[in-house]
Amino acid sequence: MPGTPCWFELDTTDLDAGAAFYGQILGWQVADSGMPDADYRLASAPDGAMVAGLSSTDEQEQASPKWVVHFAVDDADANLCDGCVTVVACGARRRLRRPP
Repeated sequence: MPGTPCWFELDTTDLDAGAAFYGQILGWQVADSGMPDADYRLASAPDGAMVAGLSSTDEQEQASPKWVVHFAVDDADANLCDGCVTVVACGARRRLRRPP
């Protein structure tokens, strides 16, 4: 359904601790994604549904651990424009730069 959260990602400096914490409190099973050259993990709910990704935040970048929420849209291609992405929520518009 458009406008609803559809994917979550945890960026953290300690993937093992994050996986253990959310595994314990939410019953998630966390496994390696199999992506080459990246320590990216996938979390599944007790019913087996994929619910989140977990990735490593480099401590040297001084980035704080955080959750990133992704929202569903009817047509992702229709929301793209030259060099930016348009996000519409509750009647507001915000343009975000597309990553290089």
